Amino acid sequence: MLASSSGRQVLKDRPVLDYGPADLARFRAMPANTLGRAYFDFMARYGLDSGGRPPTRFVESARGDSAELAYVMTRYRQSHDFYHVVLNKSISIVDELAIKYYEHLQTGLPVGLVAALAGQSRLSNSEYREFWSVLVPWAHMAASSSSNDQMLINVYWEKHIEDDVDQLRRSLNVFI
Repeated sequence: MLASSSGRQVLKDRPVLDYGPADLARFRAMPANTLGRAYFDFMARYGLDSGGRPPTRFVESARGDSAELAYVMTRYRQSHDFYHVVLNKSISIVDELAIKYYEHLQTGLPVGLVAALAGQSRLSNSEYREFWSVLVPWAHMAASSSSNDQMLINVYWEKHIEDDVDQLRRSLNVFI
């Protein structure tokens, strides 16, 4: 995150992605093409709640930056639903694993790779083939076409809520 101007700003400000009923009502009233409305529609479609993720704890570093690392992991978890929206992926197991694999490729964090590999045991034969023949190549192409400022972990989502979601995708070099 330090390699990106947006990522550095997120680390400095430490915003929290925890939207309550008033926020969601505002997002619902936004035009259909905005990130806020797309986020609301996604959360409503799947009955999700952004407040369901507690802060990350128990992150230690020999460099003494444990609080910052804990924030990075919290932000990583809180941003996940926005990844679904921007990447246009459902919460199906195969799409979830594709996003986890994409996250690993973008961030280098092993948690995404472990989830993508371990989760394959829950895939049907056709989903397994789709994962390896379609979604893994997609993740490699999508992740490799992003600069540091385009990595999803570095996006200051709160500043893009009213933006056109398709324009945001283009600015992030995300093609669905």
